Amino acid sequence: MDKPEIPKRWLASPKLQIFLFMVTVFYCLSPIDLIPDVVPIIGWFDDLGVILVEIIAFLKYLKYRRETPPKGEPSASVSGTPSEKS
Repeated sequence: MDKPEIPKRWLASPKLQIFLFMVTVFYCLSPIDLIPDVVPIIGWFDDLGVILVEIIAFLKYLKYRRETPPKGEPSASVSGTPSEKS
């Protein structure tokens, strides 16, 4: 069974990454959680899960950005050896 993947075009937007970061910070600081933070240890696991999902999404974004050059810029190509001038 294949694991679900986040489409790369969604992760390619820096604005989306900023939005996800702000939502993550708000969720972790907010008193409204799936499991209240009042419950010791267990209440912190949902915050930890949200933080881990954000870190994974950001790492996938960085990997995607490294693999694809920005629009309008030529891709870097490496020629065999540099030419020597006499």
